[in-house]
Amino acid sequence: MATFKFVLLVLLIICLNILQISFLFKYPILKYLNLTLILMIFFLIFNKFKFALLTVLTGSILLDLYSIFKPSVFFLTFLLTLVISYKIIKEFSQMSTNSVLIVAILCNLAYQAIILIIVWLAYFLNLQDFIVVMDKFYWLSFCWSVLANSLAIVMGYSIMKTLRQK
Repeated sequence: MATFKFVLLVLLIICLNILQISFLFKYPILKYLNLTLILMIFFLIFNKFKFALLTVLTGSILLDLYSIFKPSVFFLTFLLTLVISYKIIKEFSQMSTNSVLIVAILCNLAYQAIILIIVWLAYFLNLQDFIVVMDKFYWLSFCWSVLANSLAIVMGYSIMKTLRQK
């Protein structure tokens, strides 16, 4: 049974990454969703650390294959985000919809900060030739990304909470 769940989760993550890379980028709001990040935070909220770790390992490797950044940028980013998100979620003893929103925003901010730091560090160590320019387009994308991912997490949590009560 555990092997079946493992294979099913890996297939789900692969499908979600393919959906994100090939389809969602075409739509105005949906292009800001990071399905690997959403799934990771979602699993952490429901105390499924092993599933979150599997999501990070599978999803980040697939995103690294597609990325313009050097290999392992997404892997390091997601791994550090997993650790920080785990620590943030451990601080909340009872998860209500409001606390899930706060957790989602904090975890998304952590992800954004970590990826920015890693990309800048790679640039300053001459590992890559470009840097993220923090202009108005970056900040607009940053805000939409945090908002879209956080709302998706809260909506998913609300749906799961409603389904569990029935």
